Amino acid sequence: MKSGLLSLLACPICKFFPLQLKIFKWETDSDKFKHLESIIEEKKIEDLKKDIQIKVLKIENEIKVKDYISRSEKPLSDYIKELDKIYDDILSIEDKSNTKSSKILDLIKNDLFNKIIEYKNNSGIEKQPNIFEKLKFNIYLLNWFLFFAEIEEGIMTCRKCNRWYPIIETIPQMLPDEIRKVKHEKEFLQKWKDKIEEDVLLKAEPFNLENYLICPKCGHGFETLEVKDIICPNCNLVFNR
Repeated sequence: MKSGLLSLLACPICKFFPLQLKIFKWETDSDKFKHLESIIEEKKIEDLKKDIQIKVLKIENEIKVKDYISRSEKPLSDYIKELDKIYDDILSIEDKSNTKSSKILDLIKNDLFNKIIEYKNNSGIEKQPNIFEKLKFNIYLLNWFLFFAEIEEGIMTCRKCNRWYPIIETIPQMLPDEIRKVKHEKEFLQKWKDKIEEDVLLKAEPFNLENYLICPKCGHGFETLEVKDIICPNCNLVFNR
């Protein structure tokens, strides 16, 4: 899954959006993020242009922009509005992968959108025809992050109904409650429990790890309400919580 998909996804149960996205692991090679970090440090926009096609048309005093965010040619003022629309999406993304990518996301959050807010508050987009040149590097960076970096594993959560949806092998799993793969998805929660908030692990819908244990001997996962003298149904080990 690419982060840019977040702007198209809503909770399939309550229809709320945007969902909160936490990234645990990237399919995109870590060397690409390291290379991107060097591009950022040296502001080498030409390296970004090799992969990302952004069309900028200057017709008299009007600038039109087309990229992976807008999808069609739009006047600059309308394009900035498109960026405004995805601002909440960007704030809803948290990178917990412990890679260079987290620095890139922080730069997008703290630099690009702060500049847009500053320009809008000062004198308005229409009075600053050079705004695109000043934002161009950050816009290329945003396009790369949203539409070129692939998430391998992560989790999406809904703030309204408190449901969670895993991303497994790049695919967001967003099935109705009754046909979700409970055992498989609980194993996912267990695998990434150190990166997931306690409220999700123990209270989220439609199921969680509140009564789920992993046998310390054989690794078998199972449900139990017991606290002491718990017997693993797979290997018969007796243990306590």
